[in-house]
Order: sequence, then C-alpha cells, then structure tokens
Amino acid sequence: MKPHLDMLAAYNEWANRRLYDAAAGVPDEDYRADRGAFFGSLHGTLNHILVGDRIWMRRFTGTGDAPQRLDGILYDDFAALRTARQAEDARIVAYIARLSAADLDGLVRYRTLRDPTEIEQPLVPLLLHFFNHQTHHRGQAHCLLTGLKGEAPSFDLLIFQRQTGIGLAKGQGDSALLVEAHGPLGQTLCMQGEPILAREHLNQIVTLYEPHRHSALIFHVGYDPGVYARAMEGWVLWLLGYPEQALQRSLDELRFLGARFEGILEYAIQNNRFGNAVIAHVALTLPFEY
Repeated sequence: MKPHLDMLAAYNEWANRRLYDAAAGVPDEDYRADRGAFFGSLHGTLNHILVGDRIWMRRFTGTGDAPQRLDGILYDDFAALRTARQAEDARIVAYIARLSAADLDGLVRYRTLRDPTEIEQPLVPLLLHFFNHQTHHRGQAHCLLTGLKGEAPSFDLLIFQRQTGIGLAKGQGDSALLVEAHGPLGQTLCMQGEPILAREHLNQIVTLYEPHRHSALIFHVGYDPGVYARAMEGWVLWLLGYPEQALQRSLDELRFLGARFEGILEYAIQNNRFGNAVIAHVALTLPFEY
C-alpha cells in the first residue's frame, strides 16, 4: 500500500501543477465568473481543493491551518493561491513519505465541520478519500477550463505513470522522465527536513543517469541531473552528520564534472558544523556545450 500512496502524492503534485499552469492563462474575469460548478467559479473550485487538503492534513498531522468553511476563499489572489498550493503539495509528499507500516495501521479521530460527533476511522481509507477528493474536484476544474479555453490538459493517472515510470513494470517507461522526476522529489524532501528520504531519490538519479541519454535534460530543467544529484547528495550527507562522506561525494561530483565538461570550476570551501572537516562544492561550471 505504501508505494501506491507515494504514487498518489506525487500524482497530486503533478496534476495540480498542470491545472495551475492551464488556469494561469484564463482572463481574470472568466477565472472568477460563476459557471455553475459546485463551488461556482474556477477560482472557488481551486480554493476549495486547498481547503479540503488543509482540513485533512490537520486531521492527519495535528498541525497546520484548518479552515472552517468548505466554500472559504483562502487566497483571493491567484499568484498567492498558486504559491500556497505548491507548498501544500510539498507538505503532502513529505507527510506520505514519512509514514511507517505502524502509522498505516493506525486510526484517526476527527469531527466534521457540521457535526460535533467524534468519528474514528483507519488511516488508509481516509488517505484514499483524501486523494479521491482532490481528483473529484480537479475533474470539475477540468470541465471549467474546457469551457473557458476549449481544451484542458489531461490529468489521467495513466499519463502520469507513463511520463514518470512510477507504477510501471521494470524496464518500461522513459528513464529520462524518471531522472527528471526524482530531482524535485529529492529537493522537496530535503527542504521538508527529510534528508534520508531525499537521499533515496538522489541515489535513484545517480543510478539511472546515462550521459548519452540524459544530457539534453539540461535544456529542459536547467541543470545536468547527474551533476545536480551528486552535489545535492553531498549537502544531504553533511546535514546528516557525515562530513567525510559528504566530502567524498563532492569530490566525486568534481571528477564527474571533469569528465563531462570542459570549463572553469570554482570551489567554495566552508567549515561544517563539526568544525573539523570541509565540504567541497561546485559553484560554477562553464560552458554547457556538448
């Protein structure tokens, strides 16, 4: 069950990114117009999805805001709403990644907004409802976008699986998409205070990376994944309290760079928190030509 939940958390982030990218192109008047959806407008629908997520994340974790109205407008400004959506999706990914087998066997007690009676349910069925609720209202948003723009991006789970390789049998899928997907997940988990989980994703990049197949990703994501993963893993090892391993990984990064690029390498050396070791970090690599 845990891999399925990890997949749904990653899928939620992917689908919301596509949804907000499409919504950003809708004129403000149309974005706010009541189109007869359950929450009226595209603006109301996007706010409600975030409302629902925050209510349930408060029930799951005991932390964070818990809106008191299902039709509440948390953010009137689209840009602010988008930023909050991105932060919530990162929070969801990190929360699901932390769940242990014991956590998944646990129970959740909560009260609805309309009834003070306490309800107790197993966590896993509630998580399935949580992700299903997002999909339900994204479908409404998809309908609104189609009416407003004549088309909307696909939110199919199958498309997500084919693009990322998550949920596909071994040997299937596009490894370039897998390499690309593990980068943001590793970075997000590190920023969420989960360096051990972050390192797992960074290791996946190192394992999957093939220069002749994946170098072109630099023109899509803005960095070479092989270099990025090694650099980020060095930082993660330092955060975990392994300065010698961090230094070794950073030196591996430099050797990897030397083999991959012709250019200038600048080194930033800084003392770590233990005061007796240093971390080598690549500050600049030029030029990016193949």
